[in-house]
Amino acid sequence: YIDSRRRRLLNVLLGILLTVAIVFIPININLKLWALTALESCVVLFSFAMLWLLRKPECLTNCCYTFVIVNTFWAVFTSATPGTDYSSFIWNAFIPALSFFLVGRRFTLPLCAVLIPSVIGIFLYRYLFGHFEPVQPLVLALNLIVYTISISVLYWYYESTRAHTEADLIRDIELRIKTENELKEALSEVKRLSGLLPVCSCCKKIRDD
Repeated sequence: YIDSRRRRLLNVLLGILLTVAIVFIPININLKLWALTALESCVVLFSFAMLWLLRKPECLTNCCYTFVIVNTFWAVFTSATPGTDYSSFIWNAFIPALSFFLVGRRFTLPLCAVLIPSVIGIFLYRYLFGHFEPVQPLVLALNLIVYTISISVLYWYYESTRAHTEADLIRDIELRIKTENELKEALSEVKRLSGLLPVCSCCKKIRDD
């Protein structure tokens, strides 16, 4: 069940990622951000490749790790590129939540230990040395809208998965209690019947005399 949820979530997020990259390519061309344009063109190809690989169940885990790594690199690179809108930093806040859901805490905790200081350092550098451009309303609006949609989808999947898991645990506990009660009843019935049958004290077999 968890794998099916991760696969569906990954498909949805890849669709969002693909849409975002396609929308921002002409914006970055207009702003003459050539490095970012090239990176987002690669992201488009990456998204199509991942959607194709996700058809194979055995590729799910590798796809999850690859998706988290690529999105982390994209978020940090975008934040560090001079000329990008400061609202691009919001995507770095999305990475830990995405990573915890898709690949778990063993990978995410070290990732956060590297990501958070890096993003803080990039922000301080751009702030102190005046590398922030004036606010671009269109870019700001797109970043906020897509971020809100993405984080809502992620937490909706998390909540529905948690609720389903809790329901499964409750059913499992109820089934175990029912089984234990049936075993207790069967044991008491055996004891009751054994008290009615004449049993030899030496060989412990039922007497027929």
